[in-house]
Amino acid sequence: MRKKKDKSWLYVVLFMIFVVVALTLNTFNTIQVCKTQDVFWVSGTQYTCKWFK
Repeated sequence: MRKKKDKSWLYVVLFMIFVVVALTLNTFNTIQVCKTQDVFWVSGTQYTCKWFK
């Protein structure tokens, strides 16, 4: 019988890459919106753009 290889580290790495990509896209989108506006809305909540200017 062959021993089953543990590949759980692969799922951790893939999850971390997914999180980094999602945060990068979110930040890029926010910066694009804040180029033309002083505030932006997400689900009925108003946020300021002063962090991105």
